[in-house]
Amino acid sequence: MPDKIINLAKARAEKRAKATKERRPEPFPYGGEARVPALACFGRLGGPALRVLICIAAFADEGNRSCVSLRSIGRLTSVGGGNVPKIITELEDCGLISRERRRRPNGSLAVNIYTVHIDAPDGGRGSSPA
Repeated sequence: MPDKIINLAKARAEKRAKATKERRPEPFPYGGEARVPALACFGRLGGPALRVLICIAAFADEGNRSCVSLRSIGRLTSVGGGNVPKIITELEDCGLISRERRRRPNGSLAVNIYTVHIDAPDGGRGSSPA
């Protein structure tokens, strides 16, 4: 009887670990490198905005397109959930990224696709995101 309980506990623990792993994004799936506009690092981007930009860039493919959820960005950058959309809008206003909003067939919102503009004209100097 105790062996049966132990096996059941192990099975539950493995199931929980697998579910947790599936929910978490793979950090930096394209080799751990992030290409960001060089001037963004020296512009007026504050810490949270720079972390969000680096996070989006870290998930970008060879075409600088990234598909990462707001929740994942918030979790990986330690930026509060309500601030991530504001920061993304500010990065967009600076010309550092562009956002393609997507919808599912049923009309609900899907994960956005972000494009990081490596050759951003002002490098984030025009505005001062948080």
